[in-house]
Amino acid sequence: MHSIAVYVGAGLDFTPVLRLNWIQRFIYIDSQPLTEFGALEPCKEFSRPEFEYELLTAMRGLGRVTKIPNSNLIMVSLSGGRQLLYYINNCFPHAIDADCRAFISTASVLICCGHIPNPLILTLMKAGPKIFIGDNKTCYSGYDDESEMIKRIQQEPSIFEQYIRFDYQEREVSVTQHLSIQDLVSLEQQSQQSQQ
Repeated sequence: MHSIAVYVGAGLDFTPVLRLNWIQRFIYIDSQPLTEFGALEPCKEFSRPEFEYELLTAMRGLGRVTKIPNSNLIMVSLSGGRQLLYYINNCFPHAIDADCRAFISTASVLICCGHIPNPLILTLMKAGPKIFIGDNKTCYSGYDDESEMIKRIQQEPSIFEQYIRFDYQEREVSVTQHLSIQDLVSLEQQSQQSQQ
């Protein structure tokens, strides 16, 4: 199965790359180091100048790293012919590189761990059923953009045919499958309650 995943606000989270070997290409997007908060205008107060160094250091443990000159793209050749395309300095949805937008149109897997992107991502992705990947550390309700995405999924359940969740417990990570966003969210809420 040739699957392509998109992850907006990925930061240094490479768990999907390490755990989901059925995904052939990962498209990671982050507004860093330009700004830590994608929707804000760049300013020194919110920039993360050390991010690119941290990113390149972490990527070297994944495979062969190639930084494309005069570009926001960093590529990693992963084992098994897989690939990671990481677009830095891309503020989604306000300012993304044209080639990044083109790659998003090939993706049918949406990773929403830590950050839930603007629902526009759904219209930019490949048409047809999609796969949603979340985790037990992310709150999927209560915030403007995030709740807009979740509302859209609840209103149109056919957008996603499958829901996958990373469950982090101390140093272990397990992967579970779910039937709906409600199932994934209710389990996430149970997990947060048990941690309190």
